[in-house]
Amino acid sequence: MKRSILSGLGAIIAGSLFAADPTPKDIVSAAAKKLGGQTNYTWTATVAVPEDAPFKPGPTQGKTEKDGFTTLSMSIFDNQIQAVLKGKQAAATSEDGSWKTAEEFDQQEGPARFMGIILRGAKRPADEAAEIASFAKELKKESDVYASDLTEEGGSPSRASRCRVATPCPSMRPKDSPNSGSRMAY
Repeated sequence: MKRSILSGLGAIIAGSLFAADPTPKDIVSAAAKKLGGQTNYTWTATVAVPEDAPFKPGPTQGKTEKDGFTTLSMSIFDNQIQAVLKGKQAAATSEDGSWKTAEEFDQQEGPARFMGIILRGAKRPADEAAEIASFAKELKKESDVYASDLTEEGGSPSRASRCRVATPCPSMRPKDSPNSGSRMAY
């Protein structure tokens, strides 16, 4: 009797230990949640693009406060841009150095309109990582990063059009598109 109880208890413990091993998706999601729970943090994001890419963004530096302001400093072409975000409100410096809201950038013509898109899509890295991890097909640790192909929804063209400059943005094109690369890494 004691032997069967111990065997059964051993099987339950072994099963719970096996189930307790976090998956890579659990690890990335937990890390994003832990980062998002911090009082504040800073980051630098560098986007890697092919050498022949017409647009090569410079690094973006950011600071964020939990439930507060997020400030960004980024270079786009030869312009150094400063931005401030809080909730759905956002403003940034324009080419002439004056401050404009995302809505004011939306009314601009040419490249200035792009800043409105950037501001509306900007997210804190913790939020961005959690969102992208939710679109991972099979997240795996590769060397010192976690990487995965994205689901069809995560790699959809409509999602790719919301790609951010404020945080690391993987190529988010569906596998069957001409410039395929539905892959993310953090």
